[in-house]
Amino acid sequence: MDSSKIILLLGISFLCWLIYKLVLADHKLFVFNRFFLLGAVVISLIVPFVQIDIAQENNLVTRTVNLYYIQEVIIGTAPQSSFNWYKFIVYGYIAITTFFIIRFILSILQIAHRIYKNENKTVDNIHYVLLDNKQIPYCFLNYIFVPREDFINRNIESEILQHEQAHLFQKHTLDIMFIQLVLAFAWFNPFFWLIKQSITANHEFLADEHTLRLSKDIQHYRKLIISKTMAPYHNQFASNFNFLLTKKRFIMMTKQTSKNKVRILKLSGAALLIAATAFGISMNAKEKESITTSLTAKLDEISDSALALAISKSDTTKQERKAIISKKIEELNADTAIKRAEIIKKYNKSGELKNSDFPPAPPVPPTHPADPPTPPIPPDPMAKLIPISPSEKVDKEATFSDGIEGFRKLFSQNFDNSKVDGKGTIKTTASYIIDQNGDVKNIVTTGPNQSLNAEVKRTIEVIVAEKKWIPAQINGKNVVSRFRFPVTINFEGTKKL
Repeated sequence: MDSSKIILLLGISFLCWLIYKLVLADHKLFVFNRFFLLGAVVISLIVPFVQIDIAQENNLVTRTVNLYYIQEVIIGTAPQSSFNWYKFIVYGYIAITTFFIIRFILSILQIAHRIYKNENKTVDNIHYVLLDNKQIPYCFLNYIFVPREDFINRNIESEILQHEQAHLFQKHTLDIMFIQLVLAFAWFNPFFWLIKQSITANHEFLADEHTLRLSKDIQHYRKLIISKTMAPYHNQFASNFNFLLTKKRFIMMTKQTSKNKVRILKLSGAALLIAATAFGISMNAKEKESITTSLTAKLDEISDSALALAISKSDTTKQERKAIISKKIEELNADTAIKRAEIIKKYNKSGELKNSDFPPAPPVPPTHPADPPTPPIPPDPMAKLIPISPSEKVDKEATFSDGIEGFRKLFSQNFDNSKVDGKGTIKTTASYIIDQNGDVKNIVTTGPNQSLNAEVKRTIEVIVAEKKWIPAQINGKNVVSRFRFPVTINFEGTKKL
């Protein structure tokens, strides 16, 4: 899970817990609150992984996607400490998660052992486990654990048994097991721990409500609760009286909420939960590239490979690079104009398009042996075909808001080479679309090292999240353009964990 998903997980769980505390916690909506809290946990876990592509379809007009290159960035890593914080955090997470999982399993085995070791009796379809030691009753799944001597001699107060039977009938153990399992993996989320406290407290409110429905003597029941609050704690899954919320329980016993207020609170809680969910999904939404932009970009992939070599050399001047680009574009346009027309004609008739319909890319001259070949970007089989005008040239090229040098400087500042695993010299190339609004889309990194690819993409995303590009223009109108950004990283004497 990347950092953005973790932040979204924390944010949604905080909103849900805050809604519960401000709107629902102080009112007698125990059944509704139970499912609200469980739903809040589920929503917090699901929303970070829900991504909705928002399609923005532009008018189908003839348009050129202009291609530019940023001079290659070379990042040299000086000899550095072998300590890797990223791996330390990962290993720490694995160790703590393993601890909680083992604790979860051992707790279940401990209770299972008590059920197997001690005598069991069934009364009115309720299973009682008779324990040899003196302790207050507690519940786990379909079992109520009671002291043998008190049970046989009928010395256990009926209110206590009714309380534990409420936990049993309402399946409260399942809630506790669920939240404990979630916490085994999401232990770093403080709001899940707060939600767990609210769930266990709400279980007590539900059991108290059930008990007082059968026994009307509130004062006697309160005295029983006080007498049992100092009992030892048995197991993380057990439902029992040992909770530091006695005062809150006493308040909720006499709390009165009108039916109209109950309806309003339920509607408000549900509406706010839906709003929090929608907010989380909207934060995770990703604008989908329009079909028009996608196709235009894919058609120009034909010429990308031929241009890549010409631009990758840093010893050429700007004028030389422009001349090479212009010549290559003219050659490619002459070779592919007829084929493109045939493709468009065929697609308009059949609506189908095969990779074989595209003209092959011109051969790329061999590069220096130290330079690994860059894998081609796969074609998009779902793209629509629209005509483009390759001869059309922009009046104003797209540029970064701080200039190209400013972009390269920000890239070097934000790039974290500790996240890249490799030796010697490794390379990658990032390509992305700059739309008419100056927004960067479809960041694709191609190179043999996946960790470098991921870090380059992350760095560009960080930069463009803060600052925009100024789009290219034709006749005063903004148009789509594409940039390629080669990156080389040299490891010198670095030894990673």
